[in-house]
Amino acid sequence: MARLAAVAAVIILAAGCTSAASHAPAPSASPARTTTTRFIQGGLTFSYPAAWQAATWNDDVSDFSYVMVALSTTAQHDPCVTSVTVGGARIISICREPVAALPPGKLLVMWTVQGFPNWHEPVMTTTVGGRPASETRVMESWCKGLGGTQTITVVIPRSLADNWYQMDACLRGPGLTGTEGQVSAMLRSVRIAKGW
Repeated sequence: MARLAAVAAVIILAAGCTSAASHAPAPSASPARTTTTRFIQGGLTFSYPAAWQAATWNDDVSDFSYVMVALSTTAQHDPCVTSVTVGGARIISICREPVAALPPGKLLVMWTVQGFPNWHEPVMTTTVGGRPASETRVMESWCKGLGGTQTITVVIPRSLADNWYQMDACLRGPGLTGTEGQVSAMLRSVRIAKGW
């Protein structure tokens, strides 16, 4: 999950982005439940608990993916280390997760848009947003490195060939049943616009 971006691969002009966290598109309370917030961007819509903090970073982009939103029940920080050249260009040298470590009972959820030529779709095991999707629950090194005890990854192919949405969740116990239930409820609320 750790995303290393080669210095030569990603150069972003200072005028085009900010390194400080900016919150996700203005959340609005769901009319059915005042305890949830709605995310709408890039053809993807879903609801999540209002207690989760949402953040985006304009510089967490690579040639093949970008983070749409990071959601967490603990504080987040800018995941990218940057430097500024004499000419004023910002160079991204490395991007990791926006949480250094998960305290007990906390979670980190990251939604990304990914694309890669000749991508091989995984075996579809479920349906999300009315589309076939793949869901796996395997402890991965990036989550273990945060102190997590459960990893959930969901891959949803997009209409555009070789492109997909990906949700990666890292959960730390205790209370896994409750946080898994919240992630499942978020996935049940997913809607994907036609053509996306």
